[in-house]
Amino acid sequence: MNPSFLGLQAPVLVALASAAGYVALLAWVLHRHGWRTWPVRALALYLAMAFFWSVGASLPLWFGLPPGVAEVGTRLGFAMLMLSAPTLTALTLMFLERPGARQVLILAVAWLTLVLIAELNVFGVQTWLLGDAAAEATRLLTRPLQVAGWGAFSLGALLLVGLDFFQTRRPLHRNRLLFWLLAILLVLGGEGLTLLNRASFVIDMTQVGVTVRLLGVMLVTVATTNYHLPVLRRIVREVVVATITTLFLAALIFAGMYLVLTSVDQEVSYTTLVLA
Repeated sequence: MNPSFLGLQAPVLVALASAAGYVALLAWVLHRHGWRTWPVRALALYLAMAFFWSVGASLPLWFGLPPGVAEVGTRLGFAMLMLSAPTLTALTLMFLERPGARQVLILAVAWLTLVLIAELNVFGVQTWLLGDAAAEATRLLTRPLQVAGWGAFSLGALLLVGLDFFQTRRPLHRNRLLFWLLAILLVLGGEGLTLLNRASFVIDMTQVGVTVRLLGVMLVTVATTNYHLPVLRRIVREVVVATITTLFLAALIFAGMYLVLTSVDQEVSYTTLVLA
C-alpha cells in the first residue's frame, strides 16, 4: 500500500511535485530569457506539455475523483507524452544548430491539436465520424501508432546527437553534446518507465520514471539556456574520487571498530577466566 499525505497517495504527490517543478522551470526560463528566440519558445512549449503530462498522470491515481475525470487525465497525459518526443527533436535540432527545427516544431503543434481532438473526443468528433464502437476500436488501434511515433522521434534525436558526438573532435563541443545526450537519455528513460505496467514490478516504476524525467528536463533546460556547461568528465572524476575516498574511510572506521570490539571481547573473556 502506498503511503499517503493529506489523503493523497505517493504516486499522486510525486506527479504533482514534478508538475510544480515544470512550472518553476517555465517561470525561470521566461523570467531570465523572455519570449524572443525560437529555442526559448520551443522550450516553453515543452515545459508546458510536461506540466500537463504530470497533471494528467496524477488524475487516474487520485482517489475520490469521478471516473470521467480520471479518463480525461489518462488521455491527456498519454497525448502529452507522445507529443513531447517531436518537441524534444526540435529542441535537439536547435541545439545542434541544424535546419528543420521549426518545421518539426510546427509538426509537433499540429500533431498536438489532432491528438487532443482525437483522444479527448472534442465536440464529439469520434462519435460523429465513427460511432461509439468504431471510436473505441480506433482508440485501441491508434495507441500503438502513437507509441511508435514517440519511439521514432526519440530515436531520431538520439541518432542526431550521437552522430555529431562521434564526428566532433573539439573538446568543449563534445562536452555540450555529451551533456545533451545525457539529458535526453534521462528524459526518454523516464518516459519509458512510465509506459511500463505498474503491477509487474515491486517498485512503482511510474514514480521512478516521473522523477528521472524531471531530472532530464532540468538538464535540457540548462543546456538550452546556457552555452557554457559543466564539464561532465571532470564531474564524473570528482564523484568517483569522492566515492572511493568515502568507501575507504568507511572501511577504515569499520575495521577500527571491529578491532576495538574484538579486543574488548578478548579482555572480558580473559578476566572472566582468571576470576574463575
